[in-house]
Amino acid sequence: MRWSTLALIVVSTGLMIGSALAQGTHVPGDSNGDKVVSADEVAAAEKLALGGKITSEQLEEIKHIHDKYPRTIVDSTNRSVTIYKPIRSIVFTLRTNYEALRTLQVQRDMIIGVSNDVKKYPSYYPEFNESNLPMVGTFKDVDVEKILELKPDVVIAHPGHGSAPYPFVQQLETAGATVLCFKSHVPALYPEEISKLGYALEREDEAKTFLEFYNGLLDSIRNKTKNIPEDDKPKIYCEIKTSAGKYYRCDLVCDGPSITMAGGKNIFPIEPYGEVDPEEVMVGNPDIIVSVVAAGTDALDAGEIKVLKDARDDVMSRPELQNVTAIKSGMVYAIATPIWSAYGYAGGRHFISVAYLAKWFHSDLFKDLDPEAIHQEYLTKFQGLDYDLKKCGVFVYHPEYHPDKE
Repeated sequence: MRWSTLALIVVSTGLMIGSALAQGTHVPGDSNGDKVVSADEVAAAEKLALGGKITSEQLEEIKHIHDKYPRTIVDSTNRSVTIYKPIRSIVFTLRTNYEALRTLQVQRDMIIGVSNDVKKYPSYYPEFNESNLPMVGTFKDVDVEKILELKPDVVIAHPGHGSAPYPFVQQLETAGATVLCFKSHVPALYPEEISKLGYALEREDEAKTFLEFYNGLLDSIRNKTKNIPEDDKPKIYCEIKTSAGKYYRCDLVCDGPSITMAGGKNIFPIEPYGEVDPEEVMVGNPDIIVSVVAAGTDALDAGEIKVLKDARDDVMSRPELQNVTAIKSGMVYAIATPIWSAYGYAGGRHFISVAYLAKWFHSDLFKDLDPEAIHQEYLTKFQGLDYDLKKCGVFVYHPEYHPDKE
């Protein structure tokens, strides 16, 4: 039963359900029902332990909760959500949420319900290929009833695109569930979301380690490109071809436009997204063109370049662009959406595209930058994947500068 059909049930019985589930939310050591373990309640627990009524492990858990909880997080819907005890079970409603959980080294056995979309990317989420875990829908189409049956400690959900969260969030909360809303793929929000999720899950150290890696890369790029004179910055045009055969310009933010961060000048700086008029591209006369390819290229073998090569060839052969500098010089690159910052496909990998752009825009300045090695470190160290980029996946293509992919 989906949230849209469950709405009347939740509204009519919300108080009853909420009360029942709230009573079942037991916080070890809490004797007065306020969900907070006080110093007096710790002292009472110590007496119980001395009398053999609770184990030493139970006492340690009570002390831990007293020291560390409650924890309040303001999520990406600007809602204040309070966690009263360690999170042991999680349901997520969007695959990028799980990628963030892997970054934080959350154990797989804490996951008790998954979004449907993880099945679409078997090479990137192999742990769910043979899994019988319940699927709870995805994105805005969430099975509220199924989630309530699972009784997770927390639901990690997409916050929606408007000023308010999706209706299912309120329905879950009305029924007593704890919901944290994070997108886990929007560059401008990502560092803060990782920090907040790390705090909620007692993975502060893991969040810090990742953000040192993430911010370290982007800061190193910014620090070099910020001093480049405007006249030395190449003019850039990024586009994506839709399934309808239309071309759209695309450059979404990664703590500032990714083209700018990488030391380029976007020929469409005012409106970085929208359908392209070919004449505007001719007038802008870009030095470099980046063709973004919407494809799940994680599952390809390293030599399967056709989808990226076709996209580049399409740009190179368009009659209206033949006098553009990028075409005449051959400076046309293809990049796949799994690492491109403008789309949810990228999840936490959006920062890798900035490394590639910097390398393409200023090869001499970034001669020691190795985007593929950065990508590999992310996959191995932060995602725990047995995934060798020398053998698997195709993410960028240029016949001269990425010959290893041909």
